Amino acid sequence: MYLFLEGERRIGKSTMIRNALLPYREEVAGMMVQRLTGDGEQAFGFRVCAVEGELPVLEEPASPDLHGVFLHEGVYHEDILVNAIAEVVALCEKDRCKLIILDEIGGLELSSASFMQSLEAILSCGKPCIGVIKSVENLRHSASRVRTSDQLSLQSESLRKRIETEGQILTVQSENLADTARRVEDFIRIARQKN
Repeated sequence: MYLFLEGERRIGKSTMIRNALLPYREEVAGMMVQRLTGDGEQAFGFRVCAVEGELPVLEEPASPDLHGVFLHEGVYHEDILVNAIAEVVALCEKDRCKLIILDEIGGLELSSASFMQSLEAILSCGKPCIGVIKSVENLRHSASRVRTSDQLSLQSESLRKRIETEGQILTVQSENLADTARRVEDFIRIARQKN
């Protein structure tokens, strides 16, 4: 049972999911991405945070002492994502985890066999999963910034098919924000009733 959101950057996908999960945070495990800000509006980098019972804020001022920074000023650190998701596999297997959050997947990590193996373990653990998947357009944008291969689009398509075998991917747009928020809340309510 999966529900993933996609859509243009900064439309509120992660915020929508985080807000809906807050009352149940003690039952949630997984990973979320923080946008690291500098002096201006542009993202300074991105950080992965393991989730176990608490949900991190989605924006954090950049600081040299932060751990888990996997993209910083165009420099991508795949090993950080690989290690983070390996930790998340163990968190999701715990009994207290009733619902998995994966925010955000389907990006540059698609090229890592180790990351994808851990992701498959999470998706196969039998627990409901909600999250954000990078849209095809956003993936192209990210890939162009670090000059990765076109193979990512094939891997993205495969991941999307995998998700859609047991769930759905909703496209978030400004005109359907309220409806999508309701669908997210319904998914969480139903998922909790089944566990």
